[in-house]
Amino acid sequence: MQESWRPVDKSKEGQLLARVYEGALQKGGAPASLPPSLLRNLETIIQHCENNKGVLAVLITLLVKKAVKPKQDIRLHQVKMKGGFSGRGLDTKTVTPFLKANNFPAMASGSGWLTRSLEQARPYNSKYPGAIRPRKIKAAFLGAVDEVQTKGACPQAALLHVLNGLVRLRDRNSAIRLSRPTQQTIAQIIRRLRLHFDAKEQGASRLPVLAVYAAYQRLVAEMERYKDCKLPPLESHTAADQKTGLLGDVQVQDKQGLPMEAVEIKHGVRITPELVRGCYDKFRKTTVKTFYLLSTNSDIPDADEIDNIVDEIRRDHGCQLIVNGILETLAYYLRLMKDTSAFVDAYVECVETDDAVGYNLKMAWESADEDAKKP
Repeated sequence: MQESWRPVDKSKEGQLLARVYEGALQKGGAPASLPPSLLRNLETIIQHCENNKGVLAVLITLLVKKAVKPKQDIRLHQVKMKGGFSGRGLDTKTVTPFLKANNFPAMASGSGWLTRSLEQARPYNSKYPGAIRPRKIKAAFLGAVDEVQTKGACPQAALLHVLNGLVRLRDRNSAIRLSRPTQQTIAQIIRRLRLHFDAKEQGASRLPVLAVYAAYQRLVAEMERYKDCKLPPLESHTAADQKTGLLGDVQVQDKQGLPMEAVEIKHGVRITPELVRGCYDKFRKTTVKTFYLLSTNSDIPDADEIDNIVDEIRRDHGCQLIVNGILETLAYYLRLMKDTSAFVDAYVECVETDDAVGYNLKMAWESADEDAKKP
């Protein structure tokens, strides 16, 4: 069982959130005091929270505020509104840190109010113009707020139901054990990866990064080229390279801890001369020997110009910059490995444990297996 969360700020809102979370860990099911219409709205948000993290954070913030200050009109979510309060401030200080600390879906940016569709300075009522998508999520969100604010539904009971649902989803996700096929050809592995990368789910852009990282886990362990080298852990999917200190999404360090090889990974993005020059700006002042710029989009219309830039970089710096498609590069890496099944194991382990990969995206790996077998 997950340990109880203790808020750092010790505010009334934080203390209430901790108490309700404690109840969610101990209890299950829907509070009997909530009307069926509100329960349906809350369930809609819970079921789609991995793709609507902003809505989840904002809803929890509003429920917490209403429970602590019953006279507050939670539809007025900005201080610039007459009688309003700072929803974003409460979310940033208490709610999103709570979600992150307990492995619940959370906004990497720090607040649901940084989502454009939720930040408009208009009350959260039926006339709210924000383009919350899909429409059923907008209807569920505004409907839940209305039930609590105007119809007297208990905000603490609603909060308990939401946290019950989040605990249920977290337990389901942590129990997932994905398939690890063995004795597959390189072509079969690449086809399944392609299908997985193409999944129409939030977080799919993380998958190529996990695949390349899994490949390097095997290469660093097996190849003489990487003897005494280190593969740093992956950073958060949304972490900027400038903040992490890494040159790319994946980096290999030599025995002195200096970068010797780095990989910048793009999902669905066409590689352009500007992207190539941008990569050079990252490693211009380093001693990196090889830099890969890879994309799931292998269409490179400006190949001749890019080749000229790559030659200039090699002459100026000495680094070999390689531009290629991710799947083509992975196929090459797989041919260098002693056991391709070990790569599949490493990739699936990354998919199972990475915070950016939600339940639906994990299940897409299983669906990709069935699709890959089709003629």
